[in-house]
Amino acid sequence: MARGAKHVQPGVRELISLWVAPAARRVGVGAKLVDAVLEWARLVRATALVLQVAERNHVARAFYAQQGFSLARESMGTPTAGELCMVKAID
Repeated sequence: MARGAKHVQPGVRELISLWVAPAARRVGVGAKLVDAVLEWARLVRATALVLQVAERNHVARAFYAQQGFSLARESMGTPTAGELCMVKAID
């Protein structure tokens, strides 16, 4: 389930939450959810998609990196202690 990509700053949208049931992991479901959010972001003419990920969640960080996200130089969303901001430019 991908939940609530919202407006963060002009041209930027935020992916708030993404979770895939354990039985459906590692078969491309997460990538399809990210693709759907990216397609929506393109339709609203966003220039970037950001998300917050737990610093210690190495599996999620690796997943988002595989989807083209990289660590942001500064937080662009609503950071929480122990979380990192990742960003993907939208083509």
